[in-house]
Amino acid sequence: IDTFDALRDVSAIDIQVNDGLVDITGFNVLETMGSLNIESNGALESITGFTALETVTRLFISNNAALTSIAGLGKVTTVDGNLDVKSTGLSSLNELASLTTVTGDCTVEPISLLATAPQNVRDACGFVPAPPPPVPIAATRTGSRSSSSR
Repeated sequence: IDTFDALRDVSAIDIQVNDGLVDITGFNVLETMGSLNIESNGALESITGFTALETVTRLFISNNAALTSIAGLGKVTTVDGNLDVKSTGLSSLNELASLTTVTGDCTVEPISLLATAPQNVRDACGFVPAPPPPVPIAATRTGSRSSSSR
């Protein structure tokens, strides 16, 4: 998709079930929009469009197994609702470098994407890693006597 560069206002964009779609490059003047749903596009490798987008009410990216880049979403600072990123080929969330706020739920799968995400993304999602398990203290017995001495 490489058009829609004059589109300034929209309540929702759904890009779904298109096995021929490899890259989303348009929508480059949108700064604020409603829901952005990118789902089940089997050949989708990158999202390089949406380069001016800063605020979205819901960001849902799911079932895009070939997706390895969301660089176009690099200016998004606020998801004023839910953020869902799951079942993608992404190896990191580093391209969400500007994200500071998620007001709803944040679902990221696998969780390792969020655990290794930049601090601003972890903070926006309210991610607090579990503390390491406590180290057991070895019990030591002093002054024990053998009961077998006769």
